[in-house]
Amino acid sequence: MIFFTKNFSKFFLVFCLTFTLNSCNFFNKKSTDLSAKISADFINGSLDIPIAKGLEIISDEEIEFDSSSGSFSSSTYQSKNSIESIKKFYAETLPQMGWDLVEFSNHSSIFKRENQTLKIEFSKSQKQTLAVFILTN
Repeated sequence: MIFFTKNFSKFFLVFCLTFTLNSCNFFNKKSTDLSAKISADFINGSLDIPIAKGLEIISDEEIEFDSSSGSFSSSTYQSKNSIESIKKFYAETLPQMGWDLVEFSNHSSIFKRENQTLKIEFSKSQKQTLAVFILTN
């Protein structure tokens, strides 16, 4: 009987903790802020630059080049999100990943980290926002 009581107490504690932690997600409100919408994918040529939700790659506009003096990759993405919201996402997200914002203009943002440079160029095409990611080493 003591064995059963000990194991039941442990089981009950684990059950209560699991239920409590899982129910936390139920009460969270969904955010409409783009900064909270990070996908699990990363831009081509990178292992840690996230693709903001809503950006879709234009596959025929990809370039990758590696040489002994460095590497270059360029990928173009399109989105229905505004230029401002995409720029804000990267201005808030990339510094958390060690990138320093060195230039911020109306149609581009430049980030540096160690020997890497990331330039994001923005433009509008009909009802789409285009974002070109240029990563060099």
